[in-house]
Amino acid sequence: MNLLIRQKQRIQRRTTQPKTPTTIGTDIRWATFTYTSPQIRKITKLFKNTNVKTAFKCNKTISQLTKPANKTPPPHDRSGIYSLTCYTCKQSYVGQTSTSLRLRFQEHTRYIKCNNLQLPYAQLILHNQHEYGPMDKTMTLLKPLNNTSLLTTYEQFFIHSLHKEEKLISEQNSGEPNPILQLAIDPSQPPVGPN
Repeated sequence: MNLLIRQKQRIQRRTTQPKTPTTIGTDIRWATFTYTSPQIRKITKLFKNTNVKTAFKCNKTISQLTKPANKTPPPHDRSGIYSLTCYTCKQSYVGQTSTSLRLRFQEHTRYIKCNNLQLPYAQLILHNQHEYGPMDKTMTLLKPLNNTSLLTTYEQFFIHSLHKEEKLISEQNSGEPNPILQLAIDPSQPPVGPN
């Protein structure tokens, strides 16, 4: 009971005592320094008799020390030109994506599971009853790209190069022979153009 009475008296004293006025015009500013050398200590002593207070921070925090050194994302979390290889016939489909390869692979498998024949890769799997396999074994990032304006150009280049190596699935149209792409694929061959 005494404890409650004493606590009540403390509260009453605090509320009835006049507050001490705060001094106006004392602008205290803070300056932060990275403590790395004795020279920094000498510089901070210059601020000792001023309204500038000093604080120290370290340049290596725990979060900086525990971050992985590799800042590039894994290949399946990147965008660009990719190839999907059929698990059965080992022929490849070339595509482009501005999102991650992981999301694009999910779209391809959704097309296959829903019997949607819009994509050439789904046509190959569904018409020939082939297996499409897991992403890490069938999907390869051919060219990582963040610039979406270059996606179609690089896609055409890889389509033509796989078509020349006879590794492109027949369901994917390689288009008309492009002399510039042929020259880029094999510079020793003269470009074949219209006569």
